[in-house]
Amino acid sequence: TPLYSSAASDVYKRQQQPHLMTALHIIFTDKMRRSGVRKFKVKLHVLILKNGKVHLKSIKENPYPELNPAIRKLTKKARFSPPQRHDKAVQAEFIWPLVLKES
Repeated sequence: TPLYSSAASDVYKRQQQPHLMTALHIIFTDKMRRSGVRKFKVKLHVLILKNGKVHLKSIKENPYPELNPAIRKLTKKARFSPPQRHDKAVQAEFIWPLVLKES
């Protein structure tokens, strides 16, 4: 028996999840470096527009709020592949779990 139904397969084919197309760069604070922070996770509430641009709705989780301005700047430069549904570009809203490493 197949691992998926043809109906589910058809739905999957009609919906294309957005993929990050740009490299993300962030600079940690001196305090973070002295503390040995190498990476950390944030959760961002974002809206991916039809053209792949990112609109940051809110920063849901960030253990280093002093980096919020840098995270806002980073999301303005980020680009995703356009989300698609039924072969048409659509907007996609979701929580983006992101692991940030110093660049």
